[in-house]
Amino acid sequence: MRRQTVRLPAVTGAGNDKANNDRANNDGANNDGADGNAAGSPLDSPDAGDASSGGARDDDASRDGAGRDAAPGRACQSARRRQPRTYAMDLDQALRISAAGMQAQSLRLRVVAENIANRDSTGQSPGADPYRRKTVTFANRVDRAAGVELVRVDRVGTDPSGFRQDYEPGHPAADAEGYVKRPNIDSLVEVMDMREAQRSYSANLSVLETTRGMLTRTIEALR
Repeated sequence: MRRQTVRLPAVTGAGNDKANNDRANNDGANNDGADGNAAGSPLDSPDAGDASSGGARDDDASRDGAGRDAAPGRACQSARRRQPRTYAMDLDQALRISAAGMQAQSLRLRVVAENIANRDSTGQSPGADPYRRKTVTFANRVDRAAGVELVRVDRVGTDPSGFRQDYEPGHPAADAEGYVKRPNIDSLVEVMDMREAQRSYSANLSVLETTRGMLTRTIEALR
């Protein structure tokens, strides 16, 4: 049997060049796609990163500015909330001071009334001492609960001046010589003390009424 040899046509240089060009075109398209993807990525672009960072900084600045603008407003609101309480405390202290003054003058007026009522009170036995005039001493005391200084009656003392003596031999309180000891009370002095106590009481009452009116208007304004 005779063998037959089949010869294939040789690939010419033109065919090789065409194949190489096709592969080169494919590689170029792939490279262009990769470059396009790389250029379109916001993470790899420095301009995009700067823009995003700038936007973040702008947002932070705007928030900081808004915070600084809002801070004075909050401070003003806090101050306005504190002011009514401060005013109320001052007015309450004024009420306490006025009330303490009224109380002190009330006790003073009571002592004056006792002195005037006992102007003619003599002793119970011959030669005994009569009623002795009372005096009132005021003092300034600190009220720690209210945080203010209030006027108080320090003590109710007696007048150490001598007694007046009248010659009345028939009086039950007359001594062996017929003299009766009279209280050391001067009606003119007591009337002057009474008027001074009245004026002081009226002044404190006026302050109390004015303070109460201011406090009432303040409460109505806050409603």
